[in-house]
Amino acid sequence: MFVFLGVPEHTYSRRTLFKIGNHFIHKPNPAFTKVLHDLGLLRRPASTPTPTTAAHPQRKRRRRCARRQKRGKHGGIQARLAANPYKPALPSIVLANVRSFDNKLDELHLLRSSQRTVRECCVFVFTETWLNNNIPDSAIQLDRLTCYRADRALINGGKTRGGGVCVYIRDAWCQDAVVVCRHCSPLAEFMIIKCRPFYLPREFSAILLVAVYIPPSGNNNDRDKAMSELYSVISDQQTAQPDGLLIVAGDFNHANLKTVFPHTFLHEEITLWTWSTPHCEEHTRPHPSPTSALQTTPLLMLMPAYRPKVKVTRPVQKQVREWPEGASSALQDCFNITDWDMFKQAATYNQHINIQEYSDTYISKCIDDVTVTKTITVRANHKPRLTGEVYGLLGARFAAFRAGDEAGLRSARANLNRGIRLAKRRYSSRISNHFTESRDTRSLWKGIQTITDYKPRPQTCDSDTTQ
Repeated sequence: MFVFLGVPEHTYSRRTLFKIGNHFIHKPNPAFTKVLHDLGLLRRPASTPTPTTAAHPQRKRRRRCARRQKRGKHGGIQARLAANPYKPALPSIVLANVRSFDNKLDELHLLRSSQRTVRECCVFVFTETWLNNNIPDSAIQLDRLTCYRADRALINGGKTRGGGVCVYIRDAWCQDAVVVCRHCSPLAEFMIIKCRPFYLPREFSAILLVAVYIPPSGNNNDRDKAMSELYSVISDQQTAQPDGLLIVAGDFNHANLKTVFPHTFLHEEITLWTWSTPHCEEHTRPHPSPTSALQTTPLLMLMPAYRPKVKVTRPVQKQVREWPEGASSALQDCFNITDWDMFKQAATYNQHINIQEYSDTYISKCIDDVTVTKTITVRANHKPRLTGEVYGLLGARFAAFRAGDEAGLRSARANLNRGIRLAKRRYSSRISNHFTESRDTRSLWKGIQTITDYKPRPQTCDSDTTQ
């Protein structure tokens, strides 16, 4: 390749031109570069835009109500349950009438694998399982669930086939569950399970889960007798667990549980053709699932709507008076050296003596001198039997758990259990002492108020204090 510029003074070969172009130190002559640009042999460098000193336009501030995506997180029952499925205040329950549970296991596996709410449910209650002794527990065992079954027994005047209830409890929610009663009669079949889950609000000591199946009957007397059988057994369990939460779920076949339990905490009915709303809607919400071969009626998913008292009610601060050791003797010495005649002379007016007007302030002042007043925080779920000693043992257990000391944790748990039992006995003896003296009506009434949890309203002074 040759390049001619007017009269050729220099001649370059192709190899020489490539060598000149690849040499990084070579700087071409500006006049020579201009000629190459005019001939179109060199590419012109891209022109850079001139930076402007003008400020960027301010973006208009959006109002809070005009935000496309709200801040925070979703609320509601389903969102709370999805965020923490294994530690709800009350268990989530799946309730269904299966009619031969052995033939519906594949459908149940499909529901658990396809639906997250069913897979993470805490309790499964199935009625009309039609199970018998020929079907072992291993044949109906589900993954990460513990099975409790009550098959229909051979009873007089009843059927040998059909009926039966079965309850599955998730291991991640509760591992301390025991069957306290199994009942089977021609009128009613039910099973009671006492559960102590890993997390339970302090206002409840345990959960009494009752799975019920009442065979269909057109006689109202049979329904009343079935309710009487159920009432007699549940009443005994409520007496043994006065602070326990009662949950009754099952197929009642038009029998009304409210006739014997008008104040049941949680009750859900499934009749033959339809399902009714719960009697206590502040504790649970029913959510019907898509109909499948599992049941002749819709599968019900009961989601807990109960909020613990500690989250609903704000804590209250109270002032309590603490009597240290020796305070009573110091107060007695203070009263012994007091000249009470001085108060008597000051309170005498026209042969009328009102010593209380002058002595009350002095007595209150002496009590304040020998005692200590503390401000404590009382929460809604506070138990009166939980004293400072119990809280100290509870803190020791937490400290041993955080430190990872297994031996210390075992001893701390044993000490805590002994401390709780001792505090319960002391509280029980203190309440029973109110009824030992029949002449002391004030102490008797105080004991009745404690047992019945009666809290009178604060009295207001209606009289005119200016007169």
